[in-house]
Amino acid sequence: MATETFFDEVIRYVRFDEEHMDALRGFHDIAEGSFEAIANQFYARIEQHEEARSVFNSPTQVERLKVTMRRWLSRLLLGPWDRDYFELRARIGRMHVKVGLPQRFMLTAMNHIRDQLRELAADSLPDPRQILSVVAAVDKVLDIELAIMLETYREDSITEVTRVQRMERDVLQHRLQITEARYQAIIEAAEVLVIATDAAGHVVLFNRKAEEVFGITRTEVPATEVLSELFPDRDRNRFFSALKGALAGQVPGPVDGRVFSQAGDEHWVRWHVTTLASAGDPFVCALGVDLTEERALEEQSRRAERLASLGTLAAGLAHEIRNPLNAAQLQLLLVERRLGKVSDRNADAALDAGQVVKSELSRLGVLVEDFLAFARPRSLRLSSGDLVD
Repeated sequence: MATETFFDEVIRYVRFDEEHMDALRGFHDIAEGSFEAIANQFYARIEQHEEARSVFNSPTQVERLKVTMRRWLSRLLLGPWDRDYFELRARIGRMHVKVGLPQRFMLTAMNHIRDQLRELAADSLPDPRQILSVVAAVDKVLDIELAIMLETYREDSITEVTRVQRMERDVLQHRLQITEARYQAIIEAAEVLVIATDAAGHVVLFNRKAEEVFGITRTEVPATEVLSELFPDRDRNRFFSALKGALAGQVPGPVDGRVFSQAGDEHWVRWHVTTLASAGDPFVCALGVDLTEERALEEQSRRAERLASLGTLAAGLAHEIRNPLNAAQLQLLLVERRLGKVSDRNADAALDAGQVVKSELSRLGVLVEDFLAFARPRSLRLSSGDLVD
């Protein structure tokens, strides 16, 4: 229906009426004998232009096109100029587009045919009024032909633009898919928890690390209420306050807190909360760094520091004990010597008691030496030995 409307509009625009149609029909019998010469001259001129000549495959094809052109001239003058006429001309124009004939050669070809038919009318018709009538009709029908041909080139331009746009869209879509795949790969491979929610509190992003820490899948967290059950009370309030603050335009600082997996495992997580721009309502994104192992290492480090401090204190205390212990042993030795010069039952009893004290002091001295040896850094001494023995 659209092509018929276009053809009707062209007919009305050039004012091609029955009088012009009758003039062309009457001129057909006179002009028919010159169709072959017009076609030969037309293609001879094309041979002079390398770009136009390149659209033809062989001389045989040119001869076939000459026959087609003679039929085209016959229909041009005989009609009928109806819908079938338009469709036939449109197919010819599309063929020109298909073979790659530049548009300027089509325009000059129409002008060449116009000149040939005008000269033929002037040379073959005796009545000037009849010449003018035929020339006017030739001009109008060739204007119609030109409009149809230009329309086919326009259609091709639109088709080409559409094709290019489709290709560009496909390329952009392909690039978008690649970008999205890379983005998903990065998000899923990241060793941080990534949780994004919309303004209504629905979870729109829940990556692999979040699933691992919370012990639930992303399909199990359509709303933040599910997540809130896995936070202790104090840590839950701090986390969700940061989310609300980010949605309100604030820039909350890092939030440290505990979360529990569904299996009951405790994790310490440091959350960094920010908003994500979108066409509609903003999204809020929480990036969580699992600090559980880091805190465990810190606790081990603090315990080791305390043990090292205790060892230092113990070594100092052992030194302090050893000094009075040595003094006590010396004094006991003096007492034994003095009592050894006295022949008395009480002296003998005192000497026996002194031996007990001496033995205990010696045992205490061994304990102090062992304690110092444990607290003192020891160098590694290598030696060979028989594993069988």
